[in-house]
Amino acid sequence: MEEEFKKLGYTFASITENSATDEECDSSKEPISAENNDELVKKNDYDAIHRQIDGFIFGQYGYEKNLKKAFELNEARVKLQDLKAIERSITGSTTGNYGYPKYPTLAVERNDKLIERGDYGALERKIVGLRCGANGYWSTNPIVAVRELLEKLADKGILAAMEKNIISRIHGKHGFKKDPSLLRNYLNLLAND
Repeated sequence: MEEEFKKLGYTFASITENSATDEECDSSKEPISAENNDELVKKNDYDAIHRQIDGFIFGQYGYEKNLKKAFELNEARVKLQDLKAIERSITGSTTGNYGYPKYPTLAVERNDKLIERGDYGALERKIVGLRCGANGYWSTNPIVAVRELLEKLADKGILAAMEKNIISRIHGKHGFKKDPSLLRNYLNLLAND
């Protein structure tokens, strides 16, 4: 079999190079308990904090399902500007999940704040929302709404919107006329920085 791989230009080492190690797949390892995780939370371990919140949401990691507690812990992280917590609150407020009541206005408010900070994922969420009537957003003319959004945010100097604006113009998306010459201009601009 190794000969067949060699004919294809592979070596056994290159095939197994990116494989998981035995240690990573060791099913004999005990999953982390709520008590051990709580100790890590006390040390402000980021992964442990979110594992605890997920534990209360889904009843995992030794935690009893408690959506009220999950909501409270997540909101405490939102106040600390924790991106993962903010995104969870946006999804929760839009869908009524994760202990959040359905409150699309809150989702839009928080998502728009992320856009102002230059968050590309938040911009994508708003574009999808405007185009599909989702994520708390809605428009009677989605193509125009997205184009105007990108123009407005690009004018404000928000890099994520500037990039999306240029890419949309190059490919003729989001209500922009296709203009491939912009790619050349954009690359020249980058080269001169």
